[in-house]
Amino acid sequence: MLSPLFRFLGRLPLPVPSVHPALGCGVLGLVYLRRTVRLGEVATRLLKILEYRGYDSTGGAFQDGDRVTLLKSPGAPSEICHTLGMPAQAGRIFCGQVRWATFGAVDQQNAQPHEVRCKRHLYGAHNGNISNSPQLKEWLTERGHVVLSDNDGEMLVHVIEHNYDEELAGGRHANPEAAMRRAIVRAAEQVDGAYAAVIVLPETGTSWAIKAGSSLYAGVGSLEGDGEPNPFFLASSDLTAVLGQTRMILPLRRGQFVEYRADSYQVYAFEEMEWEDPQRGRVRLKPGDPVEVAPLFSRLRVDDIGLRPGFKWFMEQEIADEVDSARRLVRYLTNGSPRLQLFRQAGASGRRVMSAVEEELMALTDAPSPDALLKACERLFVDDALWELFGELPPGIREDERFYSDAGPHLAWARERFPGHARRDLLLLADLYHENDEINELTTQLYRFVDEARRVLEQGGQIYAVCSGTSYNAARTGAMFFNDLCGVKFVPLLPGEYRSQFNHSITPQDLLVTISQSGETKDVIDVVDDLRAKAPQLKHICLVNNLNSTLAQEKADIVIPLRCGPEIAVPATKSFINQLTLLYGMALYLAAARGGRERGTTGFDVLLSRRERLEQIPDLLGRTLIETAPAVEEAARLLYQAPSLHILATRMWGVAREGALKIREVVLNHSEGIEATEFKHGPNTILGLNTGFGLDQVRDFTASLGHELARELERGGQSLELPELTRWLDELVDRLFPPAGDGLPGAPRGAGLSTTAHREDGQGVFDSLYRDYPLIYVTGPGKRDVELTITQINTHKIRGAMSIVIAEEDENLRRAALEPPMGQSDYRGIFIPLPSSGDLITTTFTSILVLQRLALRMCELKMELLDRLGVKDHGVHPDAPKNVSKSITVD
Repeated sequence: MLSPLFRFLGRLPLPVPSVHPALGCGVLGLVYLRRTVRLGEVATRLLKILEYRGYDSTGGAFQDGDRVTLLKSPGAPSEICHTLGMPAQAGRIFCGQVRWATFGAVDQQNAQPHEVRCKRHLYGAHNGNISNSPQLKEWLTERGHVVLSDNDGEMLVHVIEHNYDEELAGGRHANPEAAMRRAIVRAAEQVDGAYAAVIVLPETGTSWAIKAGSSLYAGVGSLEGDGEPNPFFLASSDLTAVLGQTRMILPLRRGQFVEYRADSYQVYAFEEMEWEDPQRGRVRLKPGDPVEVAPLFSRLRVDDIGLRPGFKWFMEQEIADEVDSARRLVRYLTNGSPRLQLFRQAGASGRRVMSAVEEELMALTDAPSPDALLKACERLFVDDALWELFGELPPGIREDERFYSDAGPHLAWARERFPGHARRDLLLLADLYHENDEINELTTQLYRFVDEARRVLEQGGQIYAVCSGTSYNAARTGAMFFNDLCGVKFVPLLPGEYRSQFNHSITPQDLLVTISQSGETKDVIDVVDDLRAKAPQLKHICLVNNLNSTLAQEKADIVIPLRCGPEIAVPATKSFINQLTLLYGMALYLAAARGGRERGTTGFDVLLSRRERLEQIPDLLGRTLIETAPAVEEAARLLYQAPSLHILATRMWGVAREGALKIREVVLNHSEGIEATEFKHGPNTILGLNTGFGLDQVRDFTASLGHELARELERGGQSLELPELTRWLDELVDRLFPPAGDGLPGAPRGAGLSTTAHREDGQGVFDSLYRDYPLIYVTGPGKRDVELTITQINTHKIRGAMSIVIAEEDENLRRAALEPPMGQSDYRGIFIPLPSSGDLITTTFTSILVLQRLALRMCELKMELLDRLGVKDHGVHPDAPKNVSKSITVD
């Protein structure tokens, strides 16, 4: 039985009852009903959307009639598509891929798609990882296949080709599509790993999209502006790519593949599975059985997919969007949007409107096609009785600008599709209805979490959170929320930590929480599978942004959505903020149910105050963006060329880790986030003389620079002859860095070198290695936290550290950061004041926003410098930095 306090904080008065209780690579499959000259244009746009998933190579196969044009090369889509001439391609069918290399070098042969003709003519591409690829290559070669690469995608295409040929040649299937279905089922049994793939049979123009453990989404729509509507079917590893073309999404599950043309499709199972059939109920499917799947209208915000005016990078846009993204989730956790609250005030007239429109709204939600969606709108628009009811709403509500603010997906779509239509604002009712529905759904899931958590805690169990990367840093921060608000241990684990320390100790009496933006992180999925096998009764709660993902659809007992919208840039920003927001809300719900912490007191007034602080977070984020901008710019210019730095956190280790991760990801400088008091236990050896730079690299760079100078002198006609200058430079390098024996790099000769070899400014050659080391401090406003931080600053700056402090205003803390030690006139300190809240938990939100902005600005400055110097392939980029991907879908 839930306490009255919990009901007060959690239960919302709703107007109507709810009717509804990658690392790497990216693959694309697109087919139009009729030939279009815009095929290459659309394909190029889709490949660029997928660039965050892979940029080692880019490729596309374009089919125009019987002719297949294969264009592929190492390089990112933004660099390669136009070079290869992709935008000019016409036709009906496209199969594309962006690659993050695992099997095979980054070269032309290993780029995808792969076109094969050993036994039959096929082409295709995959996303994921096939672990028995070397064995498959041997097997294929023995059977007469000419395998051109080491790429596992080519092995998959050849295996399907081989099976397809056997099915046809053996007379088992006279129909090409039936033979291909059987070939795919057989291939799934032969191939080890997790992958998604698109296969095309050129002779019939039929395509297949296979979901075997990696992300895969599909949608149906129609290409507009092509003379007449041109229906299409699109499959992609990325949901945002599909949403950019259509709102009608075909939900696919692991173990399924879809056979499709532009105007028809059929889903099949390629492994045994339980399935909820709309006609027959729960059934057991065998490999090859058809699966009835209907497309659904997506409510995701599509305006997040494109780069809006005023923004240069998606990372920049998504950091700015954190204010509204957090505000939407906070409203869902509390009272709903202002317009929903206004609608509740309408009383009986509001309920009459909602009751009258419910039937049409349901048709709108479950519309099986774009045409049906349009017809549902038309029925709404011509319904005079409904329009009259809409007019009965109190004038004060209808005239309030808040009633029309924050247009939801239906109203935004209607305003775009029906500009100037007198009754288009009726679609506002659809958004109100679904907002109400989603709040009910979220509240229900939070209640279920609270029930499971209370059961586990009463039995002496633990709550474990398994996650990776940014999500792990959110869990580390969230653990502080659960500790402070309700005295509950919330144990964050990396998948590797689970395997090494907890795989034999987690029991069915515990509770598993996974956190993932994509819902496709393979490391986390593997842990869930392992725990399911060992403890089937263990309850699993998933916090996820992508509700169509593997974790959400197939692995979780309870799914709680992040609702931050699509996130395009590889570095996670707004998803991290929403993860913190949701964890705060979950801790608050659990605290209310338990009456606060078991030890000490957290009474009604304190919990109400905590709820008010939650509601204040979006506005504090907005103030942080504006008020800290000058200091962030100053810090970025100070730090962007520093090859290494540490972020020291007082009680906010998760924030420090996440800030350091952002800097490593986009600036490519070494950065590490640790608990502040740990820095003195060894890491502080970095202060003073910095020996972290390989002197062999300095030697090589000096030599290269000297030889380049010699060439410039020669080209300028200087009198000093090149051989003489080159010999002099070689002697200088050998004097500064004498060769060492046994192949070891050279080292400076003698301790007095820095005083004997001087530059023109009087400093020694190696004096630059004594520059102050950058330390960034983040701390909450509590007295003890501030005192600890001041101690750390004073301890480290006298040993050779500069101090950048991110904290709420405190005179003593500011003085510690800015005042130089005695005799060190070149000391640098910066204080970045956060908006005042007086609360540690709130500070985690504002301080990470500063660190995200700092990483972005450092990235921009370093990228500009490297571009100006002509450094090629440096990989510094705010949206798609080198070597990382948005969704890690391989081991």
